[in-house]
Amino acid sequence: MGIGLDEDDSGGSEFGWELVAFRAERPAERAPINYLHSVLDEHDPSGRGGEPRGRPIPVRLPGHPLHARLAVAHALAGDRIQALQTWRKATGAPLREAEAAIELLLDQLRQDPESMP
Repeated sequence: MGIGLDEDDSGGSEFGWELVAFRAERPAERAPINYLHSVLDEHDPSGRGGEPRGRPIPVRLPGHPLHARLAVAHALAGDRIQALQTWRKATGAPLREAEAAIELLLDQLRQDPESMP
């Protein structure tokens, strides 16, 4: 695995960065590594999905994406602003739509307390 600077083979002077896995043995092989950060976040043993310590651990909401679980965790911790920012950053939704979505998930949690942490 390596990080390298490759010159474009078309003769131009453009440079690009690429994270690749490569095999030095003959025949040499190179394969780009795409979406490395999301793959690493999925395997975070803390359950925070790569979020730093001190932030709420995502709530258990089977079938919901990480941003939804984090937004609900922030809302449950009393930080509605961070909940809305988390939701809007991930989805690009308008403020009222984000509020409605988070409130809907909170209502689901109130109806099914077994899924709460």
